[in-house]
This record gives sequence, C-alpha cells and structure tokens, in this order.
Amino acid sequence: MKFKFLSIALLLFVSNVSNAGLITLDFEGAGNFASIDQFYNGGTDSLGNAGDNLGVNFSPNALSLIDFDAGGSGNFSNNPSGDTILFFTQVPSYLNYEAGFTTGMSFYYAAASDVVISVFDGLNGSGNLLASISFGANNNGFNCDIDEGYFCQWDLVGLRFDGLAKSVDFSGGLNQAGFDDVTLGALELVSIRVPEPSTLMILLLTMVGLVSQRIVKVK
Repeated sequence: MKFKFLSIALLLFVSNVSNAGLITLDFEGAGNFASIDQFYNGGTDSLGNAGDNLGVNFSPNALSLIDFDAGGSGNFSNNPSGDTILFFTQVPSYLNYEAGFTTGMSFYYAAASDVVISVFDGLNGSGNLLASISFGANNNGFNCDIDEGYFCQWDLVGLRFDGLAKSVDFSGGLNQAGFDDVTLGALELVSIRVPEPSTLMILLLTMVGLVSQRIVKVK
C-alpha cells in the first residue's frame, strides 16, 4: 500500500512558551492494561501505580499498555521511549488538564486506520473546539517483522491552536492507534500521513493469529 506524505513545518516554540511550561507524558510506570485514571494527578492507575503529579487525568477507557517483549501484552515495538504506551478502547476517551495549556501539542502515534484528534477549551471535550487534526494509518501489518509486533512504525504529529486548552479527545482512534510521548504546550516539525482506507486491527496480542505467529517464530 502506498502512502502520501504531507510535511508540515510548524514553529517549535513561540516566544511566550518556555521549556519549563511543557508537560510530556511517556506513561512509564503505569501498569499493563491498566486504566491510567489519576496516575498523573496525585493518585494511581487501576493497578495502584502512581506517577508524577502533573494535574493530568484520563477518562476510564484510557489504558496503558506494555510491550510484549517487556512482559506486557502490547503488540508494538520501536515506540519513542520506554516500553509503555497509551491507547483507548471505547468512548469516552479524554485527556483532561484543568490548569490548561496553550500554543499546541505533539505526540507520536502508530495506527492501523485513520485517526482524528480534537482539542477543546473545556474538560471532557466540552466548550469550544480549538483544533482538530486527522492523519492516516502508518502500520499495515506488512512493514514489520513478526518479532517487532504489528505496530512498529511511529510518526510525530503536532497541532497548533489559539486559546487555553483543557481537554483532548482521542475518540477518533479507538482500538486502532497507540500514542506515546504526548507533549502539552509545544509544537514540533511533523510529517503526517494523509488518511487512506486501511485494515481494521487492534493493539492487543489476544488475537489468535498474531499470538500463533509469535509462537511459531520462537520455535
């Protein structure tokens, strides 16, 4: 399958944003297949793990997933940092940051279908829509070795907006995409894939075909 690439040059930082104001979520320390919940908000995920208190919380369907090779059930590899990523199983699928962030956000993604991400000035996707971005699948199941898992290609995406954002809606990528190194308050040079038709695939190794492929490879 051929993909079209659209390179978008975006401002890395604007004059009123400093490095100290950035928040990057890498999800390391969260449990495998755990609801992230209050992990970054002074509480814990559903398995009792606690992260830095950054004032960020997630809707119950936001889960952390650890790479299969690191003892988890994640069918992915080559993510930009660590062994843990973010994914969503169903709606609601929000990241909430009550203090708010400005300028923009960036993240890495691996997806088997088209994805849409939206930013709002209210919590839980309420208020005004500040920005929305759509991008296409970058993993089609044939560009990864069996040992790598189905999701091995990660691309950086960023979007810019005016105003104070308080929530991000990830519902456009349910069960089809993983996210890592989500940075609030910054923009970076990005290359995105223009959406095209893609094959339905989930991130979990519970799919019989994928599990059997790994077993055969090990033998």
